Amino acid sequence: MSFGQTPNVNATPAAAEPLPVLTNVLQVLQLGMDGARQSPHPVDFEAVTTEPVAAQPTWLWVQEDSNAVVVVHTNRFNRQPGLRVRVKGVTGPGLHAVNVQSAHVEVLGPGALPTPLRLPVAHLFVPAYFGRWIEQEGVVRNSTRRGPLYSIELAADDAPVSVLFSALPGEASPEQWLNQRVRMRGVCWTGIDAEGRAYGFQLHVPGTNFVSAATPPARAVETARPFAAPSGVVADTLAAALASFQNLPDPPLSPLNATNMLPLLTNAQQVLDLGIEGARLHPHPVRLIGVVTYPVPNAKWIYVDDGTAGIFVVYTYTDNLPQRFAGQVVWVDGVAGPGPVKPWIAEARLKVLGTAPLPPARKAPAVELARGDWHGYRVELEGVIRDMTRSSALTLLMASGGHHFEVSVPYSPRLPLPRAW
Repeated sequence: MSFGQTPNVNATPAAAEPLPVLTNVLQVLQLGMDGARQSPHPVDFEAVTTEPVAAQPTWLWVQEDSNAVVVVHTNRFNRQPGLRVRVKGVTGPGLHAVNVQSAHVEVLGPGALPTPLRLPVAHLFVPAYFGRWIEQEGVVRNSTRRGPLYSIELAADDAPVSVLFSALPGEASPEQWLNQRVRMRGVCWTGIDAEGRAYGFQLHVPGTNFVSAATPPARAVETARPFAAPSGVVADTLAAALASFQNLPDPPLSPLNATNMLPLLTNAQQVLDLGIEGARLHPHPVRLIGVVTYPVPNAKWIYVDDGTAGIFVVYTYTDNLPQRFAGQVVWVDGVAGPGPVKPWIAEARLKVLGTAPLPPARKAPAVELARGDWHGYRVELEGVIRDMTRSSALTLLMASGGHHFEVSVPYSPRLPLPRAW
């Protein structure tokens, strides 16, 4: 505008550029609460329904791959789990996470429910698992009716699980499962505090179709030498043993990696370098060979060291791993995930390759071992045993350096207690 020229106050301002349409659930979640509040993007994506929220007739959980989001819909339809739907709406901030609001849900037909996430109870205390389709197994200890819903206490192997069960018309009461071992599938409703930290979760099960009978986990086979190795390669050092297993054919394959296009991670330290947030946002495929340093009793969980670091592994897709012991060499294929204190390998499938020497135990002051940095490493601790209890494992209370530690030792109840300790 030249000097002395009068501006045209009636001129129409330039129209704002329309925001891009988000075409999958991951893009919705990556927008974040602040992004959804400040820039509510339009969405148009397909997903599978997992839970029609019974207490909210317009709320619906949907999941695409490993990403889940609540959809608040405006139209009516026959809400049920396992539908392939098309969702059109706009992003918005929920109480604890992004959701899709003012949505129109079009039913495209039946859809396969996602493979349930199977993790230890305490390891689900992560905000990233909010809304995921999960599975828990345990014994039903209590059932209380609350209108059309039931509050159930499920005693899992490592901790109790609070379950909210939706009984559909004509379905039997879940009291039929009292004192029985069952497997339940449903949506993980994570409890999140004001600072965004997860403090627990509730499993929402949308009907009896998602409950089945389960058998107790088999106890480890008792042998005269608990650490006797089966046939396989044995070497003098961990590095030499693991080197002898490289370039083998026919690796184990986790189903979650069939469509995982992220770069492959090939050692434990690469997984840890992601950090918890990096593992949540970018669940890379992981394939490595390592030695078992600790098989967790009565669970599909092991600690593995591949020479670069120690790491926790949940082998969801290996149904049978007989005679688990420290020193077993396993081939691991899974995905990086956000653990409670460190990244871990989840949804894994294993293949037993042989045996190897254990890595040397690391020594550190007792106060240092309380830090999360040591999680997953083989360590040595010296102290005085103050108490001892037993179930599927010996649990020792050990005093060391002015600190107390809980120590778990695999153990058979048929053997005498080591009172000499």
